[in-house]
Amino acid sequence: RIREAVSVPIQVGGGIRTLALATRLCKAGIDRVVVGTAAAEDLGLLAKLLKRFDPDRVAASIELRHGRLAIQGRESESNRALEQVLVNLESLGVRWLVCTDVARDGTLAGSGYALARRMTGEGFRVIVAGGVATIGDIRMIREIGAAGCIIGSALYEGALSLPQALEAARAH
Repeated sequence: RIREAVSVPIQVGGGIRTLALATRLCKAGIDRVVVGTAAAEDLGLLAKLLKRFDPDRVAASIELRHGRLAIQGRESESNRALEQVLVNLESLGVRWLVCTDVARDGTLAGSGYALARRMTGEGFRVIVAGGVATIGDIRMIREIGAAGCIIGSALYEGALSLPQALEAARAH
């Protein structure tokens, strides 16, 4: 219903752990699916998605809590090292990463930029999430070369308006 109501690009993440679900979402008009746990734990699924869909329609979610990969809806931590996960994602042809600092998510405390800067430096298109709360955060995200950001609590709580955020994202 959201696809029918809006003309902007839509990405969906959370619980996408099967090829069937990702296919259903893409057929429904979703522009990009975001794979979280499977990106760290099930490279076979990610490889199938990247073969079936344009790589720009598939993103891997990297969620970190104090330097460890958060998985299973952020309820668990992966034993896999971030560096190895990134090497695996790159070798599969992943282009897009949604990078979330779980400890900052929902806090309005600013985002963790070092990880996003590192990932953009490695050639990934990065969408930063977790703690994005101010025009300054959006400017910093642009400066490090990230492709975009996800803003939640700051919009819901009125700390930032959508027109302000869009203007900051467009400013050069």
